Amino acid sequence: MTKKTNRLKPKGTYLTEKQSELIRIKILQNKLSARRLAQLIPMGVSTFCNKLNGREEFSQTQIARLCELLGIPFSEIPKYFFDDKLSDATKAL
Repeated sequence: MTKKTNRLKPKGTYLTEKQSELIRIKILQNKLSARRLAQLIPMGVSTFCNKLNGREEFSQTQIARLCELLGIPFSEIPKYFFDDKLSDATKAL
């Protein structure tokens, strides 16, 4: 019997419905399709749609790439990708 090692993965984030809608608006503003955005990240289209619909996590690397492609400034990342409690905490800083 082999022993499984416990490897740590970078923590990702699931989107809420509100965050998903905000990102969809940015996608439309940038005149991109889900297919094109998935290619640019890069990831599969169905994977991107699952992430956008909150069924799978976005990794930190994917969040950074998505922000770059959609023109989301660093200061607004919590608004788009993290829960409201974290957003409130960063406003206090």
